[in-house]
Amino acid sequence: MREVWLIKSEDKNKAELAIKKPACPKCGSNQVYFDEEKGNYICKECGYVGSVDDSTSRASIYIKTPSSLGLDADGVFFIIQCSDEIMKNVEKRLKKYGEKYTGKEAVLKKVDEQDSSAIQGLGNIF
Repeated sequence: MREVWLIKSEDKNKAELAIKKPACPKCGSNQVYFDEEKGNYICKECGYVGSVDDSTSRASIYIKTPSSLGLDADGVFFIIQCSDEIMKNVEKRLKKYGEKYTGKEAVLKKVDEQDSSAIQGLGNIF
């Protein structure tokens, strides 16, 4: 499954961390670290100790500016590719930083065209 989110520019780093780092199941913070001695995750914000869902770290994320795709939008595009189950967790984490982009198909078409051009260019080198 692929989805496109439009994230506010000022929240780009926070949104990226929200997907890449595990979140505390109690308070939602990304200030979670793994304690190897105890074998558990610990949240620096609320003190939670236990397991966390790190499934979103397995999602593929492409971050593109609208101008790099020849599109006009305010923010940055997060193009997410993952299973339906993981996408549910991604959506929970991203909703406070932006929204699903209604022009998803146009973004995906541009990204696919750029990828195809890059592959062709690489083939010409060899």
